[in-house]
Amino acid sequence: LEYSRSRAIAAGRGDGVPSLSLDVDGRRAPRAPDVDRRADHLLRIARRRAPLDGGAPGPLVEAELGRIARWLDGGVDRSSTRGVALFAEGASGRFEALALPVPVRDQVVVDRAPDVAQLCEVLVTLPTALVVAVDRRRWRLLRWVAEKGEELDVLDDDTPRWVDTDVELGGFDRHHEELEREHYRGVATGVIEELGQRSTPHVVLTGPAASTARLEGLLPDWVLARLTDRLVLPVDSSVADLAQSAQEAVARAELRRRAAVVGRLRERAASGAGVVTGLGPTLGALGDAAVATLVVEATFEAPGGRCGECALLTTALGPCPRCGAALDPVPNVVDAAITQAFLHGADLEPVEDGQLADLRHIGALARRWAGPAEAGGQGA
Repeated sequence: LEYSRSRAIAAGRGDGVPSLSLDVDGRRAPRAPDVDRRADHLLRIARRRAPLDGGAPGPLVEAELGRIARWLDGGVDRSSTRGVALFAEGASGRFEALALPVPVRDQVVVDRAPDVAQLCEVLVTLPTALVVAVDRRRWRLLRWVAEKGEELDVLDDDTPRWVDTDVELGGFDRHHEELEREHYRGVATGVIEELGQRSTPHVVLTGPAASTARLEGLLPDWVLARLTDRLVLPVDSSVADLAQSAQEAVARAELRRRAAVVGRLRERAASGAGVVTGLGPTLGALGDAAVATLVVEATFEAPGGRCGECALLTTALGPCPRCGAALDPVPNVVDAAITQAFLHGADLEPVEDGQLADLRHIGALARRWAGPAEAGGQGA
């Protein structure tokens, strides 16, 4: 799942663009006919609501929904796919089908722009880690993504375990120590090279505490900034055990990090510094390209509008409050806000429902601060 591909999808436009997300996780729906029935239900909803949501003529939307239906009829490999995201943009002929390694919520939207909100959430929450297992003689690299581990490299350094009687004891100790230093330097180099090739937000070190401490001392600050946890596990642990431990470590770290973001948002909201809360003010900040981090409850939604001239998202009725042009209806302006934040390069922090109830379910940390009058606005 690539940011560049997701951004290209998000930038699409048309008279009626269906976006369909479907949970195909076999653990939730073991029988394929159950998934098929849910997909058919979503397609029926799209046909019924298309004239209201996207303002598009029926034949145009029907053609795009037909492309989605045909793709689904081809079947989904549910051994490795937990969710699918489908986008049909008739104006350009573009059709995108993304198989995702994590589940998504069943959803269909017909709008003048693709609804990539759930795709954005997957991008920022997809659990990924580089697991480094190391001891005095051996090291392993494992890339873990969404419950699966892939062994990248295994090296068994030939560090002697016994004293060579032909070598003076002190000289042997020094030789042995130098071999160990070379071993840990080699591990550090391998970690740096792997992260240079494929950036990963989390690094988990496993092995004896003394070994992980020695390795940590050789890693540069930019790698240490990604260090999520240190676990005491044998280097020869199974890939499944290493992946499970990484999953738990990353989940703990993400909970702490998101709690800190929500705490910062709430603290600034109380002091009125560099933050907006509530849907109306948040949409206004997005329209001013002033949002650094958008924080939103995962299933929060609300209808709204998008200006056909300046593209402002708003909850207002009637003409655009910025330029006076007509507004196009947007079935879920919260999803549209997530997409806009993604295209503007803002960070996205989806949180659990209820975490922002006192802040009206959505808020943003600002790139710049325009003063208390703007921050104090209480929107819908």
